[in-house]
Amino acid sequence: MIVVAGCGGSSDANTSAEWVTIDGVEFPTILAQAPPDIVEIYVFAAKHPDVLEYMPCYCGCENETPPHISAYDCFVDEINRSGPVPRVELDLMGFG
Repeated sequence: MIVVAGCGGSSDANTSAEWVTIDGVEFPTILAQAPPDIVEIYVFAAKHPDVLEYMPCYCGCENETPPHISAYDCFVDEINRSGPVPRVELDLMGFG
């Protein structure tokens, strides 16, 4: 697994995003422009919250509102499961 550290960015990329499907999950198109290792960790986070929710956040974003509780929060703000495929609202920490 790849671990990305450092805080940077916000979820502004989600507000007017066009969407791309990667490995059965929709993401804002900004993710498709990221390096492959960054794409890999965001896809992993979206598909395996049960793993990352048990890993503490060490990214330095404890002052975020709401604060990051686990490594999952460093990558995913929210997953909307109401459509045919899950749509992920990103936390752009991994782009920093």
